[in-house]
Amino acid sequence: NRSRLAKLLRYPSTKTDEGDLIGFDGYITRMKPGQKQIYYVSGESLEALKKSFLLEEFKARDLEVLYLTDPIDEYMVQHLTDYEDYKLTNVAKEGVTFDETEEEKEHIKEVKKQFEDFIKWYKELLGSKVDRVHVSHRRSSQPALLLSGQYGVSANMMRILKAQALARDKDYDLYHGGKVLEVNPVHPVIKSLKARYEADADDEELARLAELLFETASIQTGFELS
Repeated sequence: NRSRLAKLLRYPSTKTDEGDLIGFDGYITRMKPGQKQIYYVSGESLEALKKSFLLEEFKARDLEVLYLTDPIDEYMVQHLTDYEDYKLTNVAKEGVTFDETEEEKEHIKEVKKQFEDFIKWYKELLGSKVDRVHVSHRRSSQPALLLSGQYGVSANMMRILKAQALARDKDYDLYHGGKVLEVNPVHPVIKSLKARYEADADDEELARLAELLFETASIQTGFELS
C-alpha cells in the first residue's frame, strides 16, 4: 500500500505556481535528462523554505525541489526513501550529487587539494561540533553551509523532536548523525580566512572569525546553537 499511497502525495515546489501542488509522477515528467533523484527540502514554513540558501545550486541547475512543510512529512521520508526507481534526496544533507563534467570533477579535486590544510585546521578548531568540514561543490552566495550528516536527521527533524512533549536532550541526541560544514572556496570570506591561516595559524582573531562563521551557518540552515 505504500506505493499506492505515495501516488496521492502532493507538494508545492520551486517550479509550481502559488497555491499549486505536484505529485511524484508529475515531478518525474519534469526531470532533467539523466536525473535519478527526487529532491526535497523540509522546514517549518513555505515562506522560510523559499528563502533557503540550500536551494541556490538547484535553481542554478534548473532542478526542481519539493517543499515539505508538515511535521508528518519528516516521518514519511524516513520510510519512503524512494519512489519508482528514483531516490528521495534531502538537499539539506551531505552527499547530494550532480551531473558534473569531467572538467568540473577535476577542478573540484584540485581545489580540495589546495584547501586540504585549511580544512584540517578548521575541523580541529570546531572539534565535536561537526563530524566533518569539507570544500563544497555547491554554488552558493554564502561562505559556508551547515548540513546534516548523510545518515543523520535534518535540522527540521531536530526541531520537531525538541518540540515534542517530555522531550529530553538524550532522546533526540540518539538521532543525531552529526553535522557537516561545507565551505565555499570561491567566496571572499573563505579566501580571506584561508590566507590568514596560511599567514599565522595561531591567530586568535582568525579562530574567532571562523567560529562566528560556523555559528552563522548554523542559524541560516535551521540548527540551534549549542
